[in-house]
Amino acid sequence: MKNILDYIYYRIAKFYKNTFGIEDAPGYLLIHSCYSWGLLVLVTTLISYVLAIETVVLWEFGIKTNTVLIIITILPFGLFCIFAERFLGDLKTRYKLLDKKHKNDKFSFFKGLGVFVFVCSSFVCYCVALSHCR
Repeated sequence: MKNILDYIYYRIAKFYKNTFGIEDAPGYLLIHSCYSWGLLVLVTTLISYVLAIETVVLWEFGIKTNTVLIIITILPFGLFCIFAERFLGDLKTRYKLLDKKHKNDKFSFFKGLGVFVFVCSSFVCYCVALSHCR
């Protein structure tokens, strides 16, 4: 599972690096490096899937999700993002290691398409869960 999440992080960060060219940034407010954006998008995707599952499970038990439950769910992910350097090490170094590992990646277009579908479907999945569990 860790290898899959590492690969998804690598592809998202690579997309931001190639598209926007924000490799090194000071990290103020919205001016982050591509490595920080890769982690932020991955964590947001995981939050969406967790919230979708939580919404459906709580709905089955007759509990509606509210703001407090959503904040309780997002809080650990937010803390992870804030202290990511402590847990994961330097994101730039991690990206460079993953870049060396996946340099000659076979079927990279299809894997990238899979990552894109994974990220986009997380938001769709959460919206479907919310509309289904009214």
